[in-house]
Amino acid sequence: MGDTRERLAPEVGLSSAEAARRLAEHGRNELPEAPGPTVIGRVGQQLRDPMILLLCGALALVLVVGDHADAVIIAAVIALNTTIGVVQDIRAQHAVAALAEMSAPEARAWRDGGLTTLRAVELVPGDVVRLEAGDIVPADLLLVEAESLEVDEAAMTGESVPVGRRTGDELLAGTVVTRGRARADVVRTGSNSSLGRIAAMVGTRVRPTPLQRRLSALSRQLVLAIGAVCAVVLGLAVVQGASWTAAAVLAVSLGVAAVPESLPAVVTISLALGAHRMARRHAVVRRLPAVETLGS
Repeated sequence: MGDTRERLAPEVGLSSAEAARRLAEHGRNELPEAPGPTVIGRVGQQLRDPMILLLCGALALVLVVGDHADAVIIAAVIALNTTIGVVQDIRAQHAVAALAEMSAPEARAWRDGGLTTLRAVELVPGDVVRLEAGDIVPADLLLVEAESLEVDEAAMTGESVPVGRRTGDELLAGTVVTRGRARADVVRTGSNSSLGRIAAMVGTRVRPTPLQRRLSALSRQLVLAIGAVCAVVLGLAVVQGASWTAAAVLAVSLGVAAVPESLPAVVTISLALGAHRMARRHAVVRRLPAVETLGS
């Protein structure tokens, strides 16, 4: 959808009929609400991690052998790793949901020849809006008049101090006017605005990070190596006269001992600490493995 930059006289603006037509064409000026996964779904996502699957296999083996002490330890590691991942995911989802709260509830626009206050969700491309100090920018705008205008863009760009804007500049939805006043054309609304594009990235399918690929490869190598060693031990024990039951218990015990039970917990805790440090600097980490990618 291209930018709409019709220039209309401020004393005229759009007619109600034209605004209704554009609203039907472009949709409401609001962020689409995509339902997030349930808690069970989040747990399932964490349990599909290759290292966790390896631990689940080890847990099943120790239960078969009857080693309840090791079973408790492995189950605790799985629970800890899953809990940290789910909590981080929920926190990130809440932070992204806060984008909707950055939207302006109301806006002042010229309609039918007069300046009127309307709900910001009713704005359409081509509307002419008025801004003053304290206003939240209700959509992506193109300035047609600006008087000593300064805008706080920290939420969108990370700029720590308000920046000056003048005629011809664009204002991003969700930023805040801190000084001056202006008149501007609405050019993008809803999911096409800067806020909408950020929100859309939340639902974008992401590729595995380098850390995830390395851990997946390590898990496959461990499974093959442990399986081969257990098979050799099982065969040697039987050849030396041990019963099949005793040989199987020995092989399973060796396989469980070779599984690095603490590795997933160490990796997850390390990444969670990194995400916590970034959160203190107002950076939201949706997926813990992304911390390693950023650090590299």
